Amino acid sequence: MKTRNYGDLSKDAFDSQRSNAKSRGIEFRLTYEEWRSWWQSELDARGPRAKRGRSRLNFGMCRFLDRGPYALENIYCERPKQNRAAYCVAVYLNDRRVTNLMSIDRLVSGCAHKESQ
Repeated sequence: MKTRNYGDLSKDAFDSQRSNAKSRGIEFRLTYEEWRSWWQSELDARGPRAKRGRSRLNFGMCRFLDRGPYALENIYCERPKQNRAAYCVAVYLNDRRVTNLMSIDRLVSGCAHKESQ
């Protein structure tokens, strides 16, 4: 049986992502084991060809509304295009000082859902 290709899930890839977050002033609250397990679970749910990476067809680790730490309760898996759309929504809503997080969550999930169809 062929081994599943998730993309790079090495300790070096973890260290690189954690270092990148730190350089951007973003807290990173995942251990290597949590990070690797999260990636495997998320990519398995997206099918046998899903991989982690920066290309437009691969998946990335995203933060809800591009805020807060990289932590299990604040991350989701998405392609770069959908992550960019969610970021634009967050910027738009932040500019208008919207405080109703329930409607923000619906808006962001709706955008991601439409993009994936």
